[in-house]
Amino acid sequence: FSLKKGNVLDENCPDHNPSLNSWNPGHQPDKAVIVKRGHLFRLESSATFHSLTIQSGGLLVFADSPDGSKNITVRTHHILIEDGGALHIGSPKCRYRS
Repeated sequence: FSLKKGNVLDENCPDHNPSLNSWNPGHQPDKAVIVKRGHLFRLESSATFHSLTIQSGGLLVFADSPDGSKNITVRTHHILIEDGGALHIGSPKCRYRS
């Protein structure tokens, strides 16, 4: 993950977490995707799945951009976030702009 010139790392923004791995899963409408314990992903682009499960210890964060141009869309039948798993799209102190 790299911030473009002029952007500032903000600890209040979930997508600025340096522990996150960039993730561009693409469009796989028949696939059941599982974010497992220890998988820490920053979703960088739109994606399509049959289902998305985020297990305990797994984290999925939507990437954002200062100008709001990311416009990430996830198409799925359902999302299951198990106890201890997390999905972040912005935060109270870092509003999602895209």
